[in-house]
Amino acid sequence: MNSTRLFRVFTSLIAAGALAGGCRTRPVAAPPTQSRPDPRETELCARLQAPDADLKARMDACRELARIGSVRALPALAPMLTNAELSHMARYALEPVPGEAVNEALRQAAHGAEGPVLAGLLTSLGVRRDTAAVPLLARHLTSPSPEIRRAAALALGEVATPEAVRALWTIWETAAPDVRATLGEALLRAAHRLHQAGQWKPALRIYEGLEASGVAPAHIRFAALQGRILMQGPRDVRLLSECLRSGDPLRVEAALAAAQQLPGESVTRALGEAASLLPPDLSLPVLQAVAFRGDPAGLPFLLQATNHPDPRVRVTAIQGLGWLGDPRAATALVPWAYHAEPELREAARSGLAALPGAAAEQAIFSLLDADDPARQLAGLDLVRRRRLAAALPRLQRMVRTQAPEVRLAAIRLIGELGNRMQWNWLLTEVRHLNEREDLDAARQALLALATRIGAGPQETEGVLTALAGTGPTQAPVLYGVLAQLGGDRALRYSLATVRTGPQELRAAAFEALLQWRSPEVTEALLLLAREAPEADRRENALRRYLQWAADPELNAEQRLAMCRQASRLVEGTSMAHLYLAAVGGLSTPEVVTLVKPFLDSTETRDAACAALLNVAERLCKTAGQQPLPEPVQLAVQRVISLTANEDLKRRAQALVNPGG
Repeated sequence: MNSTRLFRVFTSLIAAGALAGGCRTRPVAAPPTQSRPDPRETELCARLQAPDADLKARMDACRELARIGSVRALPALAPMLTNAELSHMARYALEPVPGEAVNEALRQAAHGAEGPVLAGLLTSLGVRRDTAAVPLLARHLTSPSPEIRRAAALALGEVATPEAVRALWTIWETAAPDVRATLGEALLRAAHRLHQAGQWKPALRIYEGLEASGVAPAHIRFAALQGRILMQGPRDVRLLSECLRSGDPLRVEAALAAAQQLPGESVTRALGEAASLLPPDLSLPVLQAVAFRGDPAGLPFLLQATNHPDPRVRVTAIQGLGWLGDPRAATALVPWAYHAEPELREAARSGLAALPGAAAEQAIFSLLDADDPARQLAGLDLVRRRRLAAALPRLQRMVRTQAPEVRLAAIRLIGELGNRMQWNWLLTEVRHLNEREDLDAARQALLALATRIGAGPQETEGVLTALAGTGPTQAPVLYGVLAQLGGDRALRYSLATVRTGPQELRAAAFEALLQWRSPEVTEALLLLAREAPEADRRENALRRYLQWAADPELNAEQRLAMCRQASRLVEGTSMAHLYLAAVGGLSTPEVVTLVKPFLDSTETRDAACAALLNVAERLCKTAGQQPLPEPVQLAVQRVISLTANEDLKRRAQALVNPGG
């Protein structure tokens, strides 16, 4: 509703400005004048009166006087009140100082001031609530300057005496619309001041006058009505109820704004009773207000609204049960948690996920214990949202369910929430899983658990024990877990399986070696690249070995040694390119020897030249002014004569003739 949003803006404006008094923050008022002057005050006044004091020094002195100053500072500050550069700082220093002498000085300065200086002086008179300034302020209500008119009106609102209020009402009917908005704000300030002072009748007259005025701006009437409701408080909610049930968007929104500031069960009941009588557009914000109060008295009204024919109201009511935070709402939310309508379902689950206490957990357990997959999935989703580790025993039972979607969700949640007990349980349970999706979920769950529990040698032994009785369908899961856990024991076990283990398990063990997360696997890969009876296995082992050899995380000596070992095993163009990429990442002249055999073939020549140039450029950067080693220089010159690639030739020539 556009009107609702507009009135919320008005609420913020009035609450922050008119109803709150709109006073700027001021220093704590100084104590009454003491018999003995404060030496710091004397020094600061002298600084203000010094002819050579600059603007900053005077401003700093005013800031300090606002904190410690007294009426003794008035002779130094009064001349500054009409100074365009310093008036605001002088007023800042004087506003906290008690005494009629300060008021007189401000009034005197206002008689000869104009423009922003005058507006500031009028504001200060309002801040000090100077009753003697009312005639002066009233005269400026008709000033041609909007700034001065506004300052005078708001100052009268702060003073809030009968004379000040009368001055504001005097020009109310004849004022221009923009002026009337300022007058309305000033009158609201006056009413707020009077209410605070216990003068209820004059405050109420102002609110009623503004509300009844046919020319008052909408936001002023809104704030006046809100003020009336707040004055009555939670002991008398008749006006609140009347406004809520009126069906008038302005009055409903004013009542809602007031209700936010009023405690008590009576207010909650007024809101709840009105919600059932209003059309949906107005009922929605009222139900939200009931929920946000967090008052248990609102529960029956929200429960009633869950059966409303309008789906928007039902959604808001279900959401409200969660916002209310009453654990008793849990049972009511359960049927909605697996509703066919997504919006209703999500609202209920959000509420159940947020509700505190054991009642909400028991409601979730009831969903898990149901025979219906839809209810079970709702419960599983809520377990995930609440991170409900207490549900783990139920999750373990659900892994044996016939519904595949329930089984998958349960396995995944065990990985997210489990501990060491679930680690051992899941290793055993893998043997009973046959579907590919289930096995993939189990692998991911075990990997998530490994991270959660900080899996170490003990967990590795558990995987090895489980492998002893696992068939070829389940073995890839456990070998994949070993690849992530790493360690010498797991590595030796996997390599032994590839070489001499049951034929049906070798592929899974070999795949684990290819996926191994740490470089400890490189020797095993090299061994298989040399000795594996299957050609494709030798090729894949060497390919993964060369990828490790190109890994910059390994130290340079290890990578060089790996390239030496692999040089005699490289066959075919694609493998040669992979090998040359690894060699090209080194920074040693020995690369020339390793690359040389590949310069003669047209299929590998450019890759070999690129590897040589990569190494030469790296050596050139580290050598500074020193020439490249002779073997490298000769190799670079040979690149120029061998390659037809213009980019490679240009790079080589730049190395041979750096300044050319």
